[in-house]
Amino acid sequence: CGLVHKTKSDTTGHGALNTPKLFPWHGEILRETKDGRMEIICGASLLERNILITAAQCTTDANGLPYEPSDLKVVLNSSPVIIQPSDETKYMGLHDVKEIRRPKNYDGITLQSDIAIIKLKTPVTYTDSVRPICYLMHGFPQTPVPNSTGTVPTPINIRPGESMTSVKNLDFVVLPDGQCEAISSGSFCAKSSQGKF
Repeated sequence: CGLVHKTKSDTTGHGALNTPKLFPWHGEILRETKDGRMEIICGASLLERNILITAAQCTTDANGLPYEPSDLKVVLNSSPVIIQPSDETKYMGLHDVKEIRRPKNYDGITLQSDIAIIKLKTPVTYTDSVRPICYLMHGFPQTPVPNSTGTVPTPINIRPGESMTSVKNLDFVVLPDGQCEAISSGSFCAKSSQGKF
């Protein structure tokens, strides 16, 4: 399974730009807009060759209506994807979605059970830069310890005609339960290095 690769990065005030190998399990969920561009909706983590995990809210529209699998595409580890509509290589590096599963008790308002599984039509090939996340490792707590830190890859804003070739790393600090509002059992909240929850 994939582990974070220690590579040099270009640190900025809003995080660090990483190379494709840094988070080999990272994927991005995209949807085609009315003008034919591919729009990044959310990130996801590769669990198996054809299975990713993401937030359920990433698989529904602004009104809470679920997307059809055919509405979404997945790109893994910031593979180069040309998103300009007129380009013949528009869909290079994109994977089709076969199925989306959400818990029956998912609530788009409270975000209860905000988790979803995405199944790809075709299994991916593992490489140095595409590997599943190590989610069954022994010795790790179910929820992070307060004041521990973590790093989350987030996509950079993409302009029409640009390629998605990198993501930005944001560091988060896990907060004690008393500093968070209305979190359920088994959940945690964190604050980014920029001070946002």
